[in-house]
Amino acid sequence: MCSYLSVQLLGGVRIRVDEQDIAGFRSRTAEALLVYLLMHPRRIFSRRRLAELFWEERSETQAAANLRTVLFILKKQLSDFLLIDRQTVAINTDANIEVDAHRFAERIQVLLNQPSCDLQALSATLALYQGDFLEGFYLSDSRHFQAWEVVERERLQQLAARGFQRWAEETMRRGRYEEAAIAAERLIYVDPYDEAGYCLHMEALLRQGRNLAALRTFRNGRAFLREELGVAPTRAMLALVERIQTIDWPRPFKVPRSATPLFGRKAELQALRNMILGDRSLVTILAAGGMGKTRLAIALAQEIVRTAAGRFLDGIFFVSLASLDAPEQIPTTLAQALSAPLHERESADRQVLDYLRGREILLLLDNFDHLITADSLRFLRDMVHQAPDARFLVTSRQRLGLAEETIFDLRGLTVEENASGDAIDLFLHHARRVRSGYEPDSADRDAIARFCRMVEGMPLAIQLAAAWMRHLSPATILDETSRSLDLLVAPRSYEADPHRSIRGVFALSWRQLSPSEQQTLARLAAFAGSFSQQAAQQVSQAARTVLFDLVDKSLLRSAARNRFDLHPLVRQYAHERLVAMNELSDAAAAHARYYVRQLLQAGGALQAARREGESPRRVLAQLREDIANLRAAWQWLMAHPQAIPEADVVGFVDYFGLFLAFESWYQEAIDLYDRALAIWRPSSLTQGRWLRNLAKAQFGLGLTEKAEANFQQALVLLDRPFPSNESRMKLGLTKMFARQLQRRAFAPREDLRASRKATPQGEAIQVYDALSRIFYYKGERTAFSFATLSALTLAEQINDRSAMARGYANMCIGMAFTRHHNWARYYRQRARHIGEHLQDAPSRAYVLLVTGVYDGMVGEWGQGRAALQEAQDIYQKLGDRQQWGESFTVRVAIDYAQGRFSAAAEAWGNLAREAQATGNRLHQAWGLTGRSAALLALGETREANRLLRRSIELLMELDSPQNLLTARSLWSLALFRLGRHALALDQAEAAYALLSSVTPTFTTMAVSYSSLAETYLGLATLTDNAAFDIALDPTVLLARSEAITTRFLDFSEVVTAGKPRALIYRGLHFWQIGRESEALHLWRRAVERAWSLAMPYEEGRGYLELALHSPPSASASHLARAQRILEGLQASYELSRLSLWKSASTMTSV
Repeated sequence: MCSYLSVQLLGGVRIRVDEQDIAGFRSRTAEALLVYLLMHPRRIFSRRRLAELFWEERSETQAAANLRTVLFILKKQLSDFLLIDRQTVAINTDANIEVDAHRFAERIQVLLNQPSCDLQALSATLALYQGDFLEGFYLSDSRHFQAWEVVERERLQQLAARGFQRWAEETMRRGRYEEAAIAAERLIYVDPYDEAGYCLHMEALLRQGRNLAALRTFRNGRAFLREELGVAPTRAMLALVERIQTIDWPRPFKVPRSATPLFGRKAELQALRNMILGDRSLVTILAAGGMGKTRLAIALAQEIVRTAAGRFLDGIFFVSLASLDAPEQIPTTLAQALSAPLHERESADRQVLDYLRGREILLLLDNFDHLITADSLRFLRDMVHQAPDARFLVTSRQRLGLAEETIFDLRGLTVEENASGDAIDLFLHHARRVRSGYEPDSADRDAIARFCRMVEGMPLAIQLAAAWMRHLSPATILDETSRSLDLLVAPRSYEADPHRSIRGVFALSWRQLSPSEQQTLARLAAFAGSFSQQAAQQVSQAARTVLFDLVDKSLLRSAARNRFDLHPLVRQYAHERLVAMNELSDAAAAHARYYVRQLLQAGGALQAARREGESPRRVLAQLREDIANLRAAWQWLMAHPQAIPEADVVGFVDYFGLFLAFESWYQEAIDLYDRALAIWRPSSLTQGRWLRNLAKAQFGLGLTEKAEANFQQALVLLDRPFPSNESRMKLGLTKMFARQLQRRAFAPREDLRASRKATPQGEAIQVYDALSRIFYYKGERTAFSFATLSALTLAEQINDRSAMARGYANMCIGMAFTRHHNWARYYRQRARHIGEHLQDAPSRAYVLLVTGVYDGMVGEWGQGRAALQEAQDIYQKLGDRQQWGESFTVRVAIDYAQGRFSAAAEAWGNLAREAQATGNRLHQAWGLTGRSAALLALGETREANRLLRRSIELLMELDSPQNLLTARSLWSLALFRLGRHALALDQAEAAYALLSSVTPTFTTMAVSYSSLAETYLGLATLTDNAAFDIALDPTVLLARSEAITTRFLDFSEVVTAGKPRALIYRGLHFWQIGRESEALHLWRRAVERAWSLAMPYEEGRGYLELALHSPPSASASHLARAQRILEGLQASYELSRLSLWKSASTMTSV
């Protein structure tokens, strides 16, 4: 173990090895030599040089002999730390050595050279300086050592003095006066010959109110300097003494007390405190009237008195300028507040400047805005320059515009999401003044929070509204103030104070505006939400400089990205003025026309980006910022349907609907198209397009029946009514399929160019495409095939390559459902061949999505995953959340099918959370159901049970029977595994009823079949005691199992990837009814098929069933394989079955 040498040289000499003092140096010279070597750790000294240094008066022989003796002593006790040979002596720099003088010098030099002061590090470093270097140590035999010792002591003293001086100055600057006094005392101790230490100590004591102690320091310092150096105090020191003698304590504090406590504003107080106590001479609290500027300024003064008592020794003064009529009255008002005497021989402003010169004062100038002139600003600037130790805090509705000014923009009080916050607390405080003991219930608290958000936390508005709580409810206050400013006035107010009403506050600001500013502010009331500078200029017809002037007067607010907005109450007041000026109609029309033009421009870019697969982020961001104004423009258009050309109306509806679709705001899109169809009567083509988009929005919300009806109505408008009965559909299918046979036999050379021209046929194709998806989800195969072939036939007729690609993709799925997988692969190849050449990104993504679904149906996982990921990426770029959700869900289903349960559970959970945030209930249900399926495999049954209950609640509100079937089937299984058998049977029966009424088309039907089969088979095997509450006897339960597993096997001819699981459950049914050899055969087939499809979970399940049901001689190998596969998949539920079987086998053998 390495030893540790610790050496203290500051304040005496102490040498320790491993925390043990070293004593017994027989020679003082040995200690001195060790100190000298330690202070030069990187030098190698010759023996001759050391002998001359320490024994200069001895002969060379005697000096060498003395050195040998000393080195022998040192080596005996400190051999690990010295390098001694026949010629040289040095410190072992590889040894563990610490010398306090070295550490102090290195650290203090680094800290002194830093521009900013690290007080904590500086204090810790100065703590090393316990006294002078080698204090009390003396070596009389060596003049060279003595001279070196003096130089080193002075060097370290100077470093310490600079360190203590910086510590004192920095703590003084930060208002830590007691600490500053201690640092100054240490400075005086280290360097009593420097006057700086005495002055710092005197000022630190003065700022603590200890004037007599400060004068005592002066007298002691003056006496010492006179006695030791024969010098008198400097002018600076005498000026400080004079200041001490003239300062009154406690210092003047002329600030009014506030009638109400301050709520919140901690961050604002801290920021202002840092400015005022820092280097900001002039700070303006800038805000509109009623925002609490005065209250905050008073609170700041009180905060400074409490936390920085030593600052502003000449006082803190609050001066209200609200009652002044002219700027010329400012100097005399200040003189009165400061108690500064005035005489007639000189102007009042000059006398005030002379009075402030040299004083350390904080002056709060309240309500400066109405006195802003060139003369008043010049006087304020002169005060700032003539009184550098003073600080000026101004409250104003208008920026001063001085170079010396620092602006602090004041906003409203906070309102938290949970209906709490500073604004709420302020409201309740004032409400309880008129209703003692008032405690709001949840409805009241919500109304109060909404009111506080509406007024954006404006304190005056909150105070005035709360005063009505004696007579009105929060909901009534919210309702009335949202329509008018009439309520925001103090009840029974007879005072002329403008702050007794919001309207009075704004009227005062209004009167200070020029006519052009008044007109501009009034016309800006036409905006809803924030708006761009260009929009403001177009609608208000004002120059940019006028807008900036309104910002500087706190009536218009600057927002991000060169935008503006109005406080809601300012907007209400401006709207009243706009009505009074009889310009409301003109301003509203200008506003609506501007945003119609903007949307028509943005919509074209949005449509082009969507078609080309580019991300329209910039356009979408612009439209999101303008959404409130777009909605206002739409309201105006509905109220004035003939005001703009019909083509512009159609464009507005089309592009606004497209934007809403991007944002997944389906309900608003439904309202948009409903109102448009009710008000305007454009061409049949346009009405058909609006109906189609209306239906797509309804489908996005899961309103499938309404969506189907509107799609059907769109086809009627396009002169292509959908067949009213199945026989007509089948006749049409026969004709169209014959055409497909002919086309396949005589495939023409394909023109890969796509037509973009809007035609009735093109619109009908899109309606048929959308209808085919609805029929697919509803399991109506005939209608699905008819809609798909109709779209494809039209596309081929007009050579619409995008529609043809989509149609071929749909036909791929249609052929799969009729078990014609050769045809399905043919159409998949055709769809992808055309799709990869398309410039139409949505169609290309759709082809990838649908053919990826087919890949998942037949177990072509790699190809399907790649196609679905590419589709998902395109939809992500396009912002199409509906289609993105579908591609995402099917891709995750592939992970589930291949046994990646943890990844699938996490992905589906993310989908559910995102869908909940966007309001897409169908996607939320998909996420919840999918996550539950994965959790059941992982053995997390209770969490799956909770999620399935929520999923079924959502699906009950939607028209999606196959999704509901899957969720109910999984829930029945979860309930069975939890031992809740009666409830499990109820859900299984509900799912079984659905199974009888739908034609399965979803790939997730494999999960539905397997879950129901397991539930019924499990219920059938219960003992009599466990089954007494089951309403059905085993015979009926096995009949259900027979029907389900039979249909499952049949379905696996469509979704061939479901074949292994279908074989497993058919085998379980056979085993239950005594057909054991057939069951074993089916499980072996399931293992082979699962292996060929790369489905490890099904493979493991097959081996598990073989192990559990085979003779002991054959079960061991099956068991080992099952355990290896299922452990790799973390399939906890199946592993628990395996573990129970092992335990039972062990007990049986015992």
